[in-house]
Amino acid sequence: MASGKPIISSKVGGVVDLVKSDISLVEKENKGYEITNCGFLVQSNDSDGLALAMEELIGNDSLRKKMGEEAKKIVYHKYDISRLINDMKRLYEKLVFNNVTDKNKIYV
Repeated sequence: MASGKPIISSKVGGVVDLVKSDISLVEKENKGYEITNCGFLVQSNDSDGLALAMEELIGNDSLRKKMGEEAKKIVYHKYDISRLINDMKRLYEKLVFNNVTDKNKIYV
């Protein structure tokens, strides 16, 4: 995603959360795959859906470019270094505060 390329992935695990960001372009079931703002999600073990999604990207330059640009925006927003630092700082502050107030419990 950081390289500005659209994603084709199976609908499994945390990949779905990353590919399905807050902003959707289309997001609908279509021909065995789901179109999102930055790529395609295919059902697990669906080789036909995977092939159709690949054909869609190969045959549509403007869609490929638009999805790639959106993928890059998403990954740079979600994994921006200053955001990650602030998130880590808040976590440490929360852990320290909770340990001071209740030494037997740690809340994350």
